[in-house]
Amino acid sequence: LSTRVAVTALLGSGLGAVWWWLDSEKQQQVQRRRVGQLRKVALGQGGFSLLDHQGQRRSKEDFLGSW
Repeated sequence: LSTRVAVTALLGSGLGAVWWWLDSEKQQQVQRRRVGQLRKVALGQGGFSLLDHQGQRRSKEDFLGSW
């Protein structure tokens, strides 16, 4: 009986370790993909030119130092 318990515990531990390793690899892959997507977006990095509510043209340079 103790041999069965030991074998079952070893197999269970092995399967658990493999599952944990695969899950951590998947999480790292998701994280790398997310970082890549965020780098593509790069909000606030480029210049812009818009009209405000008074019809005046505003650009990124108008707001530098304000925030």
